[in-house]
Amino acid sequence: MLNYADYEMRKKSRDELTTGLVLYGENETPEMQIENLWKIVNRKTGADLADPKPDFAEFSRSDIMYPSMMKPDVK
Repeated sequence: MLNYADYEMRKKSRDELTTGLVLYGENETPEMQIENLWKIVNRKTGADLADPKPDFAEFSRSDIMYPSMMKPDVK
């Protein structure tokens, strides 16, 4: 179980940001600032919280690109 009290938000360092974000990041909307300028890290280890990514390994390339054409048993 993931305990959210073990995580905190930290501002990304300048070397993690693109030049555009360094120069104009503060002018973006608050939602975009949180997404681009901050990261969620573990308080104890300092490790970044991994972004969940879907696993499409069981599907063929055509099933991924054209999901409406999948066979009913695959859907």
